[in-house]
Parts: sequence; structure tokens; C-alpha cells
Amino acid sequence: MTSMNFHVMTRKWSKTIAYKLYFNFSTCMLIIGKQKVDQNFKERRFPCSIVSAIKTKDQVTVKLSVGIKNFTKEVIFFKEKEAKNFLNLLACLQHSCGAAYRLFLEYGKGGMCLDRKEFSAAAASIRIPSSVIPDKESIYFEEFLGLFVDYGPVTFQRRRRMLGRPQSMSSIPSTTMLVGESQILKPSEISLMLTEKIMRHGTLTLTNFRILFQQTLTLEPLSIPVATIETIETKKRGKLQDLCIVCKDFRQIIFVYDPSKVLVISTI
Repeated sequence: MTSMNFHVMTRKWSKTIAYKLYFNFSTCMLIIGKQKVDQNFKERRFPCSIVSAIKTKDQVTVKLSVGIKNFTKEVIFFKEKEAKNFLNLLACLQHSCGAAYRLFLEYGKGGMCLDRKEFSAAAASIRIPSSVIPDKESIYFEEFLGLFVDYGPVTFQRRRRMLGRPQSMSSIPSTTMLVGESQILKPSEISLMLTEKIMRHGTLTLTNFRILFQQTLTLEPLSIPVATIETIETKKRGKLQDLCIVCKDFRQIIFVYDPSKVLVISTI
């Protein structure tokens, strides 16, 4: 099993439009498309790590938003259980960052599920307690993913050791430095604002080529080339402060930080 589908609908004025949401487990992506073929509509694909989902009071409507892409959409599930399953699966994929699916494929040899022997070997490799291993002949990926998140190596410190990341964050929080690139400001703790209530905590660094942000939980990097930036300004938010970056393609990216702890941000 490489994906999971959800059938939903949206309301636009007096019309109801049928959509489908599906997770690609191998790429850890959320894909949003229409159920009927529409040549004027392009599927939207987002990494699960940058998607924010909030369930409304009616328990079947979920508001999806991706702050970096200026994308928002309200989708309506047919049952409350489906909305709950979608939110739970999204949260698990955000925590596992694709590691659970890679492990599932490694021990399942590309099959739809793990048998008892394969699951025991996979569980032992990430030290899942034997007491929580279900007494079943086969385990599907969704159940394996839940156990991986609850008992596997998904905390930030353990994942960094698993990936061989250094404990010190004094270096650039990204994959590779570009030719001729040099660090101007040391990494600073800061939060990326997806919505007014949802933040992603991480580390921000400035180089002579770009602004780099790396999420603490998922290690997902965000790179903003300096040449694409139109304006940068700061705004007060109570005791905190916003760093607002407007790009030439009209994207707006907002970081929130504590000016008493992160003084260097004001020099950008």
C-alpha cells in the first residue's frame, strides 16, 4: 500500500464540488485533486510537514492551510470518523517524516502488509516493546505507523542521533552549502507561522545567498534565496515580534521570535 484516499467535498457559493485527498506514503506528500477530470484544475501537492489541519465545531469540516504557499481550503468529510482518521494519519506522517514507510518496505519486501515474523523484526529494530505488539497474523501500514509514532525513534534528539546529525546547531541547518556561500548570522531559535494558532519551531540562519529555516521536529529545511525577496520588516506582537518576508512572487512568510533572546534578527 503506497497511498490512502479520502473522498470529501467543498462548497463554493451554492455549488458542491467533489474532491479527493490522498497521502503518498513513499514521498510523505498530501495530494489534493478533483474526483472528476478537470483540465483547468491542477492537483496541489504539499509535503505533510508544512500542512496545517484544524477540525471545526461540526466535526466533519477540516480547514487545510499551507502558510508558505498561501493556500487554504475547507473540506467536508462524509463521516466524523473519516475526518478523525485523516487528522490522525496526517499527524503521524508529520512525526515520522517517511521513516516509518521506509522501514515498512524494508521488512515487508514491498508487500501490502507485514506478517507476524516481519513485524516482530521491524519492531525489534526500533525497540518497540513486545508488550504492545498486536496478536495478529498481518499488520497494515496505518497500524504500523501508529506504533512507530507512539513507541519508535520519533523524538527530535533520538531522530538526530539516528540520522547522524550533530548535537550542536552551530553549523548551517541545511543539507549542503553552495559554492561561495558563507554564513552571516549564527542560527537563532525562531518559529514559522502557518496560521495564527499554528507554529513550527526551528532554527533560522542567514547566509550571503539565502535565508535558511529548519524545523526542529521534522528537520525539514526551508530556503529563501535573497534575490527573490522584495521586502523584510518587523512588527510587534505583544512581547514577541514578527519578521515578515514578502517575496517577489507575492508569497508572504512570517516568523515569530522573542527579541529579548534573538537580537541578531533585527540586523537582517
